[in-house]
Amino acid sequence: MTPARLFRKKPERPAPAPFRAPRRTQELLPFTDLSRDGLLAFPGGHSVCLSFSDLNYRTLDDPERRERFCQWRSLLTSLPAGFRVKLSLFCAPGKNRVPHAAERGDGLDGFRADWERAARAAEQAGGGFLRTRYLTLIREGETEEDARAALSQLAASVSGALSAMGSTCRMLDGGERLALFASVCRREESSPVYPDRRPPETDLRDAVCPDWANRYDDCLRLGPRWARVLLLKDYPSCLDDGFFCGLLESPRLSLLTADVSPIPGQDAVRMVQNTLLGVETSIASWQRRQNRNQNYAAVVPYELEEERRATREFLDDLLARDQQMVRACITLLHCADSKEELDRDTERYRTAARSANCQLATLQFQQAEGFHTVLPAGPKPLPADRTLTTEALAAFCPFSVAENDDPDGFPAGVNAVSGRPVRVDRRKLQNGNSFLLGVSGSGKSFQAKAEIVHRVLAGDGDVLIVDPEREYGELTRALGGEVVELSAAAPNHINAMDLNRSYGDASDPVAAKSEFLLSLCESLTGNGGIGPAEKTLIDRCCKSVYRAYRRRSFAGNPPTLSDFRKELLSQPEPEAAELALALELFTDGSLNTFAQRTNVDLSRSLLCFDIHSLSAGLRSVGMLVLLDAIWNRISANRETGRQTFLFLDEIYLLFQHEYAANFLFALWKRVRKYGAYCTGITQNVEDLLRSPSASTMLSNSECVLMLNQAARDRAQLAGLLSVSQRQMRYVTDVPAGTGLLRFGSGMIPIRSVFPADTELYRLLNTKPAGREPAEHEKEENR
Repeated sequence: MTPARLFRKKPERPAPAPFRAPRRTQELLPFTDLSRDGLLAFPGGHSVCLSFSDLNYRTLDDPERRERFCQWRSLLTSLPAGFRVKLSLFCAPGKNRVPHAAERGDGLDGFRADWERAARAAEQAGGGFLRTRYLTLIREGETEEDARAALSQLAASVSGALSAMGSTCRMLDGGERLALFASVCRREESSPVYPDRRPPETDLRDAVCPDWANRYDDCLRLGPRWARVLLLKDYPSCLDDGFFCGLLESPRLSLLTADVSPIPGQDAVRMVQNTLLGVETSIASWQRRQNRNQNYAAVVPYELEEERRATREFLDDLLARDQQMVRACITLLHCADSKEELDRDTERYRTAARSANCQLATLQFQQAEGFHTVLPAGPKPLPADRTLTTEALAAFCPFSVAENDDPDGFPAGVNAVSGRPVRVDRRKLQNGNSFLLGVSGSGKSFQAKAEIVHRVLAGDGDVLIVDPEREYGELTRALGGEVVELSAAAPNHINAMDLNRSYGDASDPVAAKSEFLLSLCESLTGNGGIGPAEKTLIDRCCKSVYRAYRRRSFAGNPPTLSDFRKELLSQPEPEAAELALALELFTDGSLNTFAQRTNVDLSRSLLCFDIHSLSAGLRSVGMLVLLDAIWNRISANRETGRQTFLFLDEIYLLFQHEYAANFLFALWKRVRKYGAYCTGITQNVEDLLRSPSASTMLSNSECVLMLNQAARDRAQLAGLLSVSQRQMRYVTDVPAGTGLLRFGSGMIPIRSVFPADTELYRLLNTKPAGREPAEHEKEENR
């Protein structure tokens, strides 16, 4: 990417205050006080710490990647003089985030054990480490009140700049900063808690400092662990923007920090001009010496010419390219369980640095100073600065690929780039509706079934499935749910007139049901078959047949479609007789599946509606009635505060029927307010995108999982969802279970990890029996 042009001459600066070596383990932590809101006080200044999320960088196309780089550079350039900033990248072994599956005695404990095993396989696939990013903002030489105001203003500015890049940013409070220090010093499995009532004499460092510590010439001993601080001494004139993240590919704890001090613009220009003057003077003196020796054709030495060129370019960066000059000190802390491991890791870090033409040096007799400098706290007692432009500093880019690891979310797989588990909770999105897209055999049914299992085992909502291909029946029965087969020959019936007091917006359920009956009658009579007179009759008869049911406070048996037809026959208008005649086939004829009382238990927490055998003559009406029954259930669950998860397989079939498509479009937009979440599943993306309503639903859904896509679908999806060509590689000729997850504003490449030798895998798998597991499945089983 952009070359990192460095200015190698150190400017003059005041000598740092003398560093006093720690004599107690508490003094390893360089602060004197820490407030509940996260303001840290140290001798001579104060600091706050911001945590910001990763974002897509490595998966972007070159123009978009360059744009992200320029945004990051602009953020660094905007840092005002008078502040110091620590940019920290923290890599720590991941804690066990897979809770033990407690037995409940409901017949599903075996599946919980399989699910727990799959979650652990995903944890192990990521190498077992977490990477987090921090910006520590530091203000020195001011009172606590003034420092708090200045740091709050700068934190708001930095947060806004990071948010514009797509990275979420938040300020750490006192407890979170203590937990961070504890992770570095003690490797705490449980985070320390900020005390509610803190006596004045309490030293917060007691809870996070190591139990004991030793200092050696080239390392530290933090309790049972060994630690070493390395200094990045030399950089090349051109540095790759992936160096910063690539250096921390380690399963052990490590912390890489760049301590940055912006220099005021006028001072920086004056310093560079003085340096340029010195270089020109040296060149002029050299030429005079050559002239005295009558060597008039002598060429200026390469070293002097290169120094002049680099200094002029540096000055041009400051004056013409709006760059800022900063002092930077880059240190790396890494820990190990033994001295031998520590030495091996040190050599590995040095080798990685040498591959980028950089030099990592071990601090001799300055390990304590280095430890204070590398911590995201505030002090910097290590006098090892380098001067460089913010463009050069921007090469230390902390971004790699977007991650999402919500501990309460559904484990969708592992990140295909970083290997970290991907857990998503779409209930936290503004629009939690979802789509699963992929060609046949890409793994979309596997993903859908896995989320169904997750919801059923969690027990945090009801799950409803619309199954047109008869794929979910076996799983539903195994999980204790009920399969409702709907067809003209099946004994199951759903009353199209079912109604509860919460239907619609609950202000007038009968009026809302009247709108549904209007759509149903239009579907039965064909387009253009309903005029103003017929609409009036439908509304009048609807209110009439529900009058007794309303008086009973919507208790007991609701009327049926047959009762509605009888009410039509009792009207004197001839249009009523025509409507009744059109309804006769579906009330008294052979297609009366939805004209009788409901005889299946629709209150089960797991329901699968099997519409595979629904005949062509009944499909349009059946789809509409089924969606209305689902809407009844969603509105009833809202009254009890229970969530509903709806899975619509082969959703494109619903858009082949106008009235069902319109009903689904309205339902899709409204369910969020009712505590419900819809998931559309299809392999016919091209057919889906032909419908304007379906395209709108897809573009407005914040959770979209794209698995292997057909060539014609890839271009349409890339334009509709703003997917880069580099990201589309993850949906082009990839193995089953590999794809691209759009979650909120992030694009996460994922791959499925699930042990194949489990009973749960057999239920989730839709491949023919005897299929060989995929390569990643074999690897996980080993």
